[in-house]
Amino acid sequence: MQHLPSTPISDTDMILIQEIYARAFDNDEAMKNLKEELLGASDLPPSEVVLRPENHGLGTMETLPVGDGSDEILRSYGAFDMKLDPSSEYIDFTNIHPLFRVENCALGLNEEVTRKGWEAMAPARALATKFITTPELSAFWYRLAFGTPAVHSGKRYLARSPLEDQPKLARVSFESLLLDLSTKLHFWWAPTCLGGIQTLGCFTTSIFGVVGALNPSEGRAIAARSGHQYNQGEYFDGYISLSVKYLYHLLSQASSVRTDGCAMLRIQSSIAHSLCHEICHAIYSYRGLEMPEAYVFLSDEMAEAGFSFPFNVFGAEVGPVSNAQLSNEIGCFYGSDWRSMFGFPQLRTIVNMRWVEAWFRKDTWERIDEVMKNDLLKLPSATGFSGPALWVVHRFTESPFGKGFYSIHYRDRKAVFPEWAIGKVDGPPEGVTVDQWFTEISRRDKEAALAVGISEDIFIDPKGLYKNEVQP
Repeated sequence: MQHLPSTPISDTDMILIQEIYARAFDNDEAMKNLKEELLGASDLPPSEVVLRPENHGLGTMETLPVGDGSDEILRSYGAFDMKLDPSSEYIDFTNIHPLFRVENCALGLNEEVTRKGWEAMAPARALATKFITTPELSAFWYRLAFGTPAVHSGKRYLARSPLEDQPKLARVSFESLLLDLSTKLHFWWAPTCLGGIQTLGCFTTSIFGVVGALNPSEGRAIAARSGHQYNQGEYFDGYISLSVKYLYHLLSQASSVRTDGCAMLRIQSSIAHSLCHEICHAIYSYRGLEMPEAYVFLSDEMAEAGFSFPFNVFGAEVGPVSNAQLSNEIGCFYGSDWRSMFGFPQLRTIVNMRWVEAWFRKDTWERIDEVMKNDLLKLPSATGFSGPALWVVHRFTESPFGKGFYSIHYRDRKAVFPEWAIGKVDGPPEGVTVDQWFTEISRRDKEAALAVGISEDIFIDPKGLYKNEVQP
């Protein structure tokens, strides 16, 4: 694969890019608080921009519909706390792939803050290293890296490659790919919101995609002046962003991670998942495959490489509870299947803290073959299970506040929160899986909502965003 030099950018536009980057944080609550804490009221200038070309793979920061007063339920389930073992029981946080070296930070806030933030996320970089280099997890990565584009029943996907039947050669080839990426992939801290939505991270194929994500009109103008033309497959020069919200929690003394080891594990785990999500997009782009993305596996429900990773490795998309406002707390983790990524209504499972901690343990990785073969850490994503232990679902019902959709917590097939829903909102009966129940109850709730005049617009087809099929 030939990699050509980056498109040249004038010194004037270089300065403009730095100004656009700095301005992007003017109204960012996380950055304003971090500035005040680290540097008083002084400005935090951007470091020198390293240029390495379209915005792709925007990962959203999900908001789990958790009602006020539900923390006691979640805490009793083990979603927040557990007794942690001595550090000797956890993986080596210095064993990190060169892909994640600090020199690959192309856009920072200043050199010292960038380096401190990168060093503080060493556990996340070590866990991401495990995810991408451990042979027992290689089935996903080899399909993404070497799968052959194919079509089945109108569905574009990556078919099994002959290289996947040669494990030693596949491993050497994938290691070579990762090492090449480590010289061509760059990381940057992004504002909490990109394109009007909260993001944990995103991937772009050039500095022009980065500027376009921060200021679309200026990005197009700079790209036009540079004469930039993106030609997929001829060269690779990718950028992965991480939310400055992560940086806030890594460096701020006000964050709960300072005193809560479990909160620290959750933020490090979330960063590792974000890194892997965006690396999936980077590998797909690196290969120069047809866009929009194909399904990685024929069995995938979404044509989105970043989400294919957690669905195939963990059994569900996993992420932290968040909200639109800056919070010093790191919420519990949820798990969701493809329908609840972007669709509405949604069903989310609550992830026990033991699951988060397990991925950092040495003994998990020492027996990773057994873990993967026996699905010991596969999450109940509401598909094919009799029922996850604790979950939250949007239900249409009447509350003291009126008729509408409310977040109802269920455990052992019964509503357990809020109080007004207990005994009034039905759960799945015995013998019916949560998947079957959710499919049916969502249909009935929609019919009931429409009957009382609720707008059709609130209902979202989960396949609408990532349905990639060949038109006849």
